[in-house]
Amino acid sequence: MTRTTGRKTRHAERFAAHAAEVTDLEALLDFVKAYYDFDEIPYRSERIRTALRILLRDPSLGRVWIIRYGRKAVGHAILTFGYDLEFNGRQATITELFIAPAYRSRRLGSKMINLIEDTCRQLGIGVLELQVE
Repeated sequence: MTRTTGRKTRHAERFAAHAAEVTDLEALLDFVKAYYDFDEIPYRSERIRTALRILLRDPSLGRVWIIRYGRKAVGHAILTFGYDLEFNGRQATITELFIAPAYRSRRLGSKMINLIEDTCRQLGIGVLELQVE
């Protein structure tokens, strides 16, 4: 049962995310494939595997998280870094944010965005973009 207090629910209290590592590659690929299927993006397995492995090994390119609800992995988020003169240097883009359908409407996405915003602040990144369709 979910207790409601105003607009906040206890679902958000079960949110957790951890920085993904290369050992999480297979789990991440499952989430990426589900996200691509949902958005009708062509999924090229080996290209995505290679690109994700590079991103996981090189923190200068960005960050990757696995989103959890309680103990269960339910999604992922990918943040990549760029450089833009207009924004006085480094900027970040949320290129992927996916939560499995059964776990949506639990404020997990907004919690993940808050975590990403905090990460950007800690890294001195003042501009965050969100890619949406």
